[in-house]
Amino acid sequence: TGNYLASTSLDNTVRLWDLRPYCRLSNRCERVYTGAPHGYEMNLVRPAFDKDESMVASGGADRTLTIWNLRSGEVKYKLPGHKGCVTQVDFHPKEPIVLSGSVDKAMFLGEL
Repeated sequence: TGNYLASTSLDNTVRLWDLRPYCRLSNRCERVYTGAPHGYEMNLVRPAFDKDESMVASGGADRTLTIWNLRSGEVKYKLPGHKGCVTQVDFHPKEPIVLSGSVDKAMFLGEL
């Protein structure tokens, strides 16, 4: 998004960072999401925001795609199916559909 950045970390968290010039938080970390373990493979995992910026999603070493409510931090969906670490996630720009890619070389579409 224009004002926020989501990052994954080896401490098994996804963090939401406030990029606005006059952020009220000294460390700029707006929220910490848990539930998507990173694992020992140390793969690069790319999180994504939905079109309304109401959800953030990330893959994990547990072979699932996790989607959180952006503001509350509540896990909305935990989608299984891959046979390896989920490294790529993206939302469809108009429909309630999410795409995930994994080290198992498979891509899955999920309807939310």
